[in-house]
Amino acid sequence: MNKTLKIKSNREVTIDIFKIKNLNIVVEECIKAVCILNFDTDFDLNTKVVIKASAELKIYNVFTGSSGKESLDLELIGEGAVGEVYSIGSLKNNDNLELKHNALHIADKTTSNIYSSFVVNDNSELNLNEEVFVQASANSCIGNQKAEILLLSENAKVQAVPNLKIENENVKCSHGVSITKFNEEKKFYLNTKGLNEKQVEEILISGHLSKAIKSLGEEMQKEILKSI
Repeated sequence: MNKTLKIKSNREVTIDIFKIKNLNIVVEECIKAVCILNFDTDFDLNTKVVIKASAELKIYNVFTGSSGKESLDLELIGEGAVGEVYSIGSLKNNDNLELKHNALHIADKTTSNIYSSFVVNDNSELNLNEEVFVQASANSCIGNQKAEILLLSENAKVQAVPNLKIENENVKCSHGVSITKFNEEKKFYLNTKGLNEKQVEEILISGHLSKAIKSLGEEMQKEILKSI
């Protein structure tokens, strides 16, 4: 199934990814919008996002224990366009997630931010490929990519590849990946407060994942963390 969403007013949209194969999102000039994509079933999704001049879009990919593939292309075609992609999920059991996110800067003074926060446990597997591409004709652009992954099992697998493809020197871009385990000092501190091991781990996992959704309202943050 194909779905096209044209955003012509400032709004927040939630889409449940169910049987959608191709998703096209267009944000008209000067519009500010938020789009939350819920992935709660197995999926194979191709998403294309086009953001016009002076428009802003924040996309939140919420993965709730599902397996599948997502390819997302973010095209910043108008001067001053801003596109942000935040991905959050907790993989467990035999979950297998493959994500490819690309930000393409076509116009001047465009800004992109790709941020992913995942917990990978049990026998699950995460493959993450994210790229910021600035064309030669696009001046004064800002592009950032960062992935923070909490690895909780020796049997889990993570492959994360950050890429920058810069054809214009007049830009500010960064990229990076961190793969860590529980911070033992934080665990010890929380244990001294009388919390048991399960409570401590839940707090640390919640703190790790919440970084990706901190710009959402408090109630929406709680709802997303509860679903994961």
